[in-house]
Amino acid sequence: MKRPFSIGWFLAIALFCIAVFSGWLRTERATTHALRVGFFPNVTHAQAIIAQQMAFEGNDWYSSRLPGHLPVAWYPFNAGPSAMEALIIGTTELSYVGPNPALNAYVRTKGREIRQLAGSAQGGSALVVQPDIAAQTPEDFRGRTIATPQFGNTQDVACRSWLIKGGLNITTTGGDAQVLPIQNPDMVQSFGQKSIDAAWTVEPWVSRLERNFRGKIVFEQPNDITTILTTSERAWQEKPEIIQAFSSAHHELTLWIQSHPDEAVGYLHRGLERITRTRLDRELIAAAFSRIHFTDTVDRPATQRFVDDAYAIGMLAANPNLDRFFQHARQR
Repeated sequence: MKRPFSIGWFLAIALFCIAVFSGWLRTERATTHALRVGFFPNVTHAQAIIAQQMAFEGNDWYSSRLPGHLPVAWYPFNAGPSAMEALIIGTTELSYVGPNPALNAYVRTKGREIRQLAGSAQGGSALVVQPDIAAQTPEDFRGRTIATPQFGNTQDVACRSWLIKGGLNITTTGGDAQVLPIQNPDMVQSFGQKSIDAAWTVEPWVSRLERNFRGKIVFEQPNDITTILTTSERAWQEKPEIIQAFSSAHHELTLWIQSHPDEAVGYLHRGLERITRTRLDRELIAAAFSRIHFTDTVDRPATQRFVDDAYAIGMLAANPNLDRFFQHARQR
């Protein structure tokens, strides 16, 4: 005989559905009711990593300065193009990134989307050569292999431009010297095995090659733009006050880093260890930190020089007008 459906069963099912919906709602709020910010787990993205570690230790720098104490959700990336794609489709609303991926995305969207809000870091990139190789000029690298972190990234563009300006013919796959894009961890291994002659990379990998394998730094870029803070036009139109507040908080944090370098290195070291789940040498992080100048200044002339170089070697499809790229940049 079929048992009648009791009010007790109905209540049990209703309560279960409410519990499931409440859990979904909490998860949904955690992702939609937060400012979503992209970053890379690199020393050159120090503001992002330091801010995350501060929040982890109970001092949420950004959220405390945003309207309504809006929480920040951090999205790690390993490549600039994927970070920019996240901005374009709206997965994130801001991102720390190198200038070349940002400019490529700006060109690809015909100036409609990507905007630079502020500077973030300069310097920290270098050409590191094997200790037993006597190479100083582009001509010295004829027939040799130089590794870079990724095809078309900021260091890859700088390396190719330097070689071409030095008189070498460099193609996508070869030429007078081979520029070999490989991920930084693989680059370190290849350098240690001497399967590459040199590496053009960024901190902390520069210091790792120098300290662990006696790599020689033959060319540095102390004033070149390494990292910038970007947003999308969509995010700006939807949340202008929040984006402006984040930019102001970024400015304040940059000033704090400049005036508290020892404390900043401590946060950076602990933050990188937590994010990468890897034990790191604090002295190595400190050495990498010392090579970088953290600034929120928007350097338009330096950006234009970078655009000209990238366009000249075919890394940008066009040499764009940058007015809209800097449209929402913090003016000081």
